[in-house]
Amino acid sequence: MAAMNQIPLPPALYLPLLLVVAVCILALLALILVDHDVWGRAQRALLGRQVARLRMRRMLVARDVPLEDYLRLSSVAELRQDIVRCRGCVSQARCDQAQSGAGHDRAWTYCPNTWRLSRLKRRSAATCPA
Repeated sequence: MAAMNQIPLPPALYLPLLLVVAVCILALLALILVDHDVWGRAQRALLGRQVARLRMRRMLVARDVPLEDYLRLSSVAELRQDIVRCRGCVSQARCDQAQSGAGHDRAWTYCPNTWRLSRLKRRSAATCPA
């Protein structure tokens, strides 16, 4: 097999070629960031629909935490953890009873998401004063 002759790249093309490569890399990074934001919004919307089907939605209403604020102020990981805690709650009967108005426990001590909802209520009030 014969050795191929390599034609060296003229030094005047190094900088333009480097700039093209840099622009391509920056464009890919921008695309990743935009896609990540779109993905995060899609995940929040999906998790919001899951919350709406759980006791968690009624709990948000009872605690005066708007669903939109809850979704906006929580990370996707926090939303998932809250859903898991709500689904695995051992006080679901007590939750139903309190949300129906009977035996209302204003401290919400039985709810595994009490600390998160209290914090979100404060943050929601701080960012969106009435």
